[in-house]
Amino acid sequence: MHDHQGRRICEIEGCQDKHFAKGYCKKHYQRYRRHGDPLYTKNFKYKQERTRLLTSAECIIEGCNNNVYVKRICYNHYSQLNNQSSLEHLNTENYLNGEKKELKLCLAFGCKKYEVIGSYCLEHHQLFKKYGSPYVAKTIVYCGINKCKKTHHKKGLCDKHYDLLKETIKAGYN
Repeated sequence: MHDHQGRRICEIEGCQDKHFAKGYCKKHYQRYRRHGDPLYTKNFKYKQERTRLLTSAECIIEGCNNNVYVKRICYNHYSQLNNQSSLEHLNTENYLNGEKKELKLCLAFGCKKYEVIGSYCLEHHQLFKKYGSPYVAKTIVYCGINKCKKTHHKKGLCDKHYDLLKETIKAGYN
């Protein structure tokens, strides 16, 4: 949307603030990021209405009468989708935004979980969001004592050398 001077403004009806991101002004964009809804407010009536709308719908999985939790499915089925436990009863269809989509495996190499968000399973999506890649190089840090090949535990030392250090310090104070 544009105002009378041709500047882009927020897409929320009645809001004339300057566009910030994804079609929203800064205020509505922050609400969208934090709560998933650009119209979110702490207003009790709004929360009541939103809750009523969300919980009045039933899970779209065949044979399930539970209330909707998210993505048009109930909490139990959403948890199963995230935990990758038995998904056969989902009829290999994932219901996102009202569309039927086939369940696909996570794009991360070697991952056997199903995609949940943006072509990745929940774990790889979080890694991608945090690091820009679904993969994190695992660095192995060894104990700081020469010729000790155990991995470090605390303060750069393995368990054995850390305990020795603690005992030495304790003995020095007595």
